[in-house]
Amino acid sequence: MYAFYVTFLRSYPRRRKWVELINSGKVKFAFSVSEPLAEIYPFMRKIYTGVLKPGNAFDKKLLDFRDKGKEDYSVFYARLSPSKGVLELLKIWRKIDENKKLIVMGKFSDKKVEKLFMKNKPKNVEYLGFVSQDKLIDVVSKAKVLVYPSHFDSFSLVILESLALGTPVIAYKIPGIRSVYEGLNAVKLVKEGDLAQFRQEIRKIYDMPTKEYEDLINDKKLWEFLYEHSSWEKVALNELEELKKVVN
Repeated sequence: MYAFYVTFLRSYPRRRKWVELINSGKVKFAFSVSEPLAEIYPFMRKIYTGVLKPGNAFDKKLLDFRDKGKEDYSVFYARLSPSKGVLELLKIWRKIDENKKLIVMGKFSDKKVEKLFMKNKPKNVEYLGFVSQDKLIDVVSKAKVLVYPSHFDSFSLVILESLALGTPVIAYKIPGIRSVYEGLNAVKLVKEGDLAQFRQEIRKIYDMPTKEYEDLINDKKLWEFLYEHSSWEKVALNELEELKKVVN
C-alpha cells in the first residue's frame, strides 16, 4: 500500500500539470529516453513526442574497472524506496543461501522505509549507506550480479553503469527497462513480481562456469551497446538534432 502511495498518488499532481500545460497550448513537444510517451500517456497524443537514441550515457572511465576480478556477493544501489524494490529485495534474499551476501548502497526515501528495511533485513544483507563514487564503483565492479527489482524506471543509469563495470543485471521486465535493455544477454528480465523466477536467475548467475560468465559480460552485442552509450556529447548532439526538427 505504501509503494502504491509513493508511486501513484504522489505523481498525480505532476500528471495533472502536464495535462493542463498541453491543453493550454504552452507545451508543443516532449522527448523521452526510453518508451514512447504517447503510448503511456494518451493525453500526450496532442503534441509531438519522440524517443532520444541514445538518451543516456555513462562516464568512459568506468570501463577501466572491468575485469578486475569478481567476489562472491550481489549488489543493489539506487534511491532506496518501495518503487525501486528495496523492500522486495529482502523477500527475495530471505530464501537465498545464507552464504550469498547482498550489499545495498544508497539513501532511503524516508524514515519509514528505512525502519522497515532494517527491521526485516536478513543477516546476509549488508547496508553500507550512501557511499562515495569511488567506493560505489569498487563495490559494483567486483559484484557477481546487480539485482534490481525496480517497479518504475525509464532508461536506468544504474543498469547502464553496472554493465559498463562488467556486472550483469537481473531486473523486472517493466516497459522502460525492457525498451532499452531487452536483447542484451547480460540483462536478465523477469516478470514483475515473480520472486521465485528472480531467485532462479540469481542462482543461475552464481552457478555459471567462469568461461560462460566472462562471455556474458564481454558479449559483442553488449560492447556495441556500451560504445553507443559512452558519450554524453553524442546524447547532447542527438537531442539538438531532434530539437531542430521540432523548430523547423
